[in-house]
Order: sequence, then C-alpha cells, then structure tokens
Amino acid sequence: AVVAKGKARTYTVLVQNSGLPVMYLNTKNVQPINSKKQWLDSTRMVIYKANGEVDYNAGTQMVQVKGRGNSTWSVKAKRPYALKLKRKAKLLGMPEGKQWCLLANFFDPSFFRNELANYLGQNYTNLDWTPHGQHVELVLNGVHVGNYYLCEKVKAQKGRVPGDYLVEADRKAGRGDITGIRTGNVFNIKGSAVKKQKKDSPEAISRVKFIIDRFENTLYGDDFLDPQSGYKTLIDLESFVDWFLIKELSKDFDGNMFTSCFFHIMPDSTIKMGPIWDFDLAFGGNPFGNEGGLGGFGSFFGGQEGNDMAYYNDPEGYHIAKADWFVQMFKDPDFISLLYKKVGAMLDDIGKIDAYIDLYAQKLALSASSDTVNYYTNSGFDGDFMDMDFNPEEFEDMGFGGFPMPEFDSVGGFGAFPFPMPAMDSANGFGGFPFPMPSMDSASGFGAFPFPMPAMDSSNGFGAFPFPMLAMDSANGFGAFPFPMPAMDSTAFGDWSFGGMGVSAPHRSFAEEMEWIKTFLRERLVWLKTDLEERLK
Repeated sequence: AVVAKGKARTYTVLVQNSGLPVMYLNTKNVQPINSKKQWLDSTRMVIYKANGEVDYNAGTQMVQVKGRGNSTWSVKAKRPYALKLKRKAKLLGMPEGKQWCLLANFFDPSFFRNELANYLGQNYTNLDWTPHGQHVELVLNGVHVGNYYLCEKVKAQKGRVPGDYLVEADRKAGRGDITGIRTGNVFNIKGSAVKKQKKDSPEAISRVKFIIDRFENTLYGDDFLDPQSGYKTLIDLESFVDWFLIKELSKDFDGNMFTSCFFHIMPDSTIKMGPIWDFDLAFGGNPFGNEGGLGGFGSFFGGQEGNDMAYYNDPEGYHIAKADWFVQMFKDPDFISLLYKKVGAMLDDIGKIDAYIDLYAQKLALSASSDTVNYYTNSGFDGDFMDMDFNPEEFEDMGFGGFPMPEFDSVGGFGAFPFPMPAMDSANGFGGFPFPMPSMDSASGFGAFPFPMPAMDSSNGFGAFPFPMLAMDSANGFGAFPFPMPAMDSTAFGDWSFGGMGVSAPHRSFAEEMEWIKTFLRERLVWLKTDLEERLK
C-alpha cells in the first residue's frame, strides 16, 4: 500500500519470468561499459537456466567485458557487448569457448533473425562452422536491459573456424590489410592460426594477398570455368554455395561483400567461404524500408548500390548475386546446379522450418514484450533511436533516424547532422544535403525539395511541409514533428514513420513479425527455385 496525504492506495504487482535464462553482469564499482577497445576487468558474471539453476558462475575468476559492433554500438539505449572468460566454458549447453558475444538485436523487432540464420546454416549447409547462440535476459549492474543473444564469437581457432587465416570482406571499413586486385574490395585479416605469425604481420598479409589476388585474377580471367586451371581449383565450391544460400535467401543487407562477410584460408591455400554472421537486417526485416520513400538511398545508408530500402524486404530479386565474386560464379552451371539442389531441399523441409519458427515465437513472446516496455517501442529498433553517439565511419547504415539535433542556425545547419552542412541561406539551401537544393525563401521554401514549401517562420515551422510543424528553435528542435523526439522531449521515438526519407518503423507486433518471417522465407525459396530452374534450362 502507498499512503499519501492521508489516503492509501493498494497496488498489485505481477512479476513473471519470461521463460529465458537470466545472465547477470556486474562491472567493478558499477563502471559503465563505454569502450569497444578497452576491456573492463574484474566483472562478475552468473548465468541462471530458465528453471533457476546456476549454469555458469565465474566466481573469483571474474571475466572481462567491452563494447562491440558498428552501427549497433552507437545506439546507447541497448548496446552489444563482448565477453572474455578466464578459462573456456560451456555456456547454456553451447560448445566451450573463452570469447563470447552479447548481441542486442536492437534493429530486429523479432530478436530472432540471427538465430534463424544460424539454425539454417547448421541444418542445411556443410559450412565448417556456424555460431551457436541462446537468448537470455541480461541484467547489467542491477538493471534489466532486455533480450540479448549470447553467442559464440567468430574466431580462428580449434573448435570454431578452421584453417590458417580468417578474413573479412569489409568495404564498409574503407581501408584494410588488402585491396582486391580485380574487385577493389577491402579485406582484413581477423585471425591467424599459423604458429608464431600474428594476423597483421608482413608474412601473413603477403601470403593472404597472394592467395586473394591469384583467385580474383583467375575468377575474372577468360578461362575461369576451365576444370583444370579455373577458379574452382582454388576454392571449396560447396562452401561458397552454402554461404551464398543463407545470405541470398535472407537478402542480408550487408551480405553483398560489404561487411561481416567472412572466409577462411586452409593450410593448402584453398579458400573456404564462411562463417555466416550478422542477420539483424535480413529476412525481410530492414527497418529503413517498410514504406519505401524517395528511393536511391541505399548507397547513402551502407553502400548498397543505390537501391531503395524497401528492396531488401521484397521476397523477389537478387542481392548477393550482384556482388563482386558472385557475379562471375553465377555464370557457372556447377554453382547454379548445386545451389538449386540446396534450395529445393530447404523448400521440401519448409514445414519443419515453420514449426521451428513457431516454437521460437512462443519461447520469445514474453521476453519480447518486456524488451518492448524497456525501450518504449512496439518492436525492435523503433524506440530510443535518437539517443546515439556518432562516429562518421560508422554512420553509413544507421538511416536518418538517429541524429542528435541541437540548435538550428546558419552556421550549423541542422547542428550535428551526420553529413556536412554549411550555411543555410538563400544561396545554399541546405548546403551539403545529399540532393540538390537551390534557394530557400518564402516563395520556394526548401527550393528543390521534392514537395512544395512556402514560408518558413516561427508560426508555420516548415511552411507547407506535409505535416504540421510549430516553432523551430533550439529548445523544441523540430517543434510539432509528427513523432516525439527523445532529445527534445521525454517520450522517445515511439511508433514513428518517416516514409518520405525511406525510413520507417515496422508497425508489426512481435507475433506478426514472426509470421512475416515465415512468409518471407517461403516466398523467397519459391522465387529462388523458379529462377534457378530457368537458368538451368
């Protein structure tokens, strides 16, 4: 009972377990995890199974923790983390290891897409290794921070990724250890299993560069299909087909050799594709494209060759097949034939896959609703998206949603807009806006903006903007923007929509999202099988 001013009110509080394991992390002196580079030592870690039994207790050994991720790390509301144990351990029944990841799945309203990709990789491919993961409720320094995916870290070592070198294709990084001699792509060595040879040593870089250059020259050569000297003599073909299958099936946003695209090099210099990784924007779940928009912003948000974001949520059409090496491989009947067989096998098993998704929908339902409450959202990312830290190198795939917006004046333009914006006046319009904008005056409003805009003043806001806007100043930001803005008021982003910029929230409940994943998967398999049949004729 609560008593105030002589009156008592009685409240009943219902506490319900989500049905997932619970993981407790307590940093030394409740120190915040603010760095991706600096490990925090002496962190206490305990994991309880769903039935309450202790699964793992670091005890006095403690663990180390730091931040991880790229765009997801910039979302301060729910950040991903990396863990390092003192000794290898099996966590929640997964194979033992020392290094683990806690994925926030902030952009995924189902919290499930990474798990689905791993399930498909483990059951429908022959990739050397696919990560294992388990969903947990994470309690960090005494605060429940939501549903996280505890999974194995991609690492070159016995029991995980085999071979001499683990390499990532990472055009997003902009620079790296090696640049493809024919593709111009960026490749970074992520791990070396060669004794006494560090991943960034001149010896490692020289050998990996030679292997990649030889492969690209052969792949793009006139005789690339030659059975004795062609590209297939340098790679494990099935691993490329398997990796492509999961990435193309899911239409993974970053999977077109843009980032998080791994391969490993065996002792005999054979290239094997894999492991698969990073699917929070896959399986029809790209949150920046549900309502289309202006289109052509794909290259602005992540180097995706100028496609409208809605393209990634369409079960039809190729994405990975347009990328680098796979453009050439799609000219190989052997590649197409093996891919066709694997697509058919998965489609024959679609009932089993649907049942697996339904099982996970039940398993995650309560946790998803709790995560929703914590982040002011009806699903996934569409919550406190504005509360972000910006690194120019990490902005590419964040969309327009997450920029801080302090004072609006002629020097700063939109303040901390994530791209350069010089003065805002009648000559420059919005200065460095990524589309042309001539004069800005009472007649033209925003000049060449794709909709008419008359006067801009404190009573009209943006004039004839297609939604009402009150005064615009440093206190109110965008005034009466059609969605609340957390830096400017107290309600976070809620269920917002800004389709005109190609940015929108999913507008689906958790249950609807899981059903959509099933629909997307089924329709995509059917489309792929039909298209591949035509190519084999």
